[in-house]
Amino acid sequence: MEAVIKRWYQKVWITRGARFNAHSRLEKHANLSSLTISVLTVYIIALNIFPQISFLKPYFDVSDTGWITIILSVLILSISQYISSKEYKLKATKFHDCGKELSKIYEDIAFHLDNPEKTSLEDMRKISNHYLSIIEKYEENHLPIDREIFIRDNIDQFTFIKHPIWFTIKVYFSFLSSFFIYWAFITIPPLLLFIWMIHGHSSISSR
Repeated sequence: MEAVIKRWYQKVWITRGARFNAHSRLEKHANLSSLTISVLTVYIIALNIFPQISFLKPYFDVSDTGWITIILSVLILSISQYISSKEYKLKATKFHDCGKELSKIYEDIAFHLDNPEKTSLEDMRKISNHYLSIIEKYEENHLPIDREIFIRDNIDQFTFIKHPIWFTIKVYFSFLSSFFIYWAFITIPPLLLFIWMIHGHSSISSR
């Protein structure tokens, strides 16, 4: 019986941790996507103001800033629709609720793990049924990266990981890569603007 308890303890422990990690990951997606839209909106406002500033007029032609503004506006619209379809906030809340419900089972199993002699097969059957009912209630599953982050954070407990350092590095970069698109949208436009100004300055100097 103790082996059964330990198996279920680890199963619930990992799933619970992965669901909380999924909640954190989706919260980051929601926050970064909102930040991206806000920053792109600022870029649009700035592009419309720059041609009106005396020392910036030589670098910004109204006709050029016009079509760039249109591109950024379409980009913002596309991102907004994409974010809306993903429902990051709603899904994050559901994963958090699932994690909280699994925490109750986790506490029950922890009690049985400390008192295996008081645990019956019927007790474990109830825990199993309760666990499955929660998993079925929250149909969407977490991603592999959520489980891998949990393993990384508890690497000492997972002896099957042969190269912990390499595993930690891999998980770290896999997690960061999922947010690369947001930072690209935030950093590339001002970089292109800077190149444009440098090119404009060179053109003005050569006249």
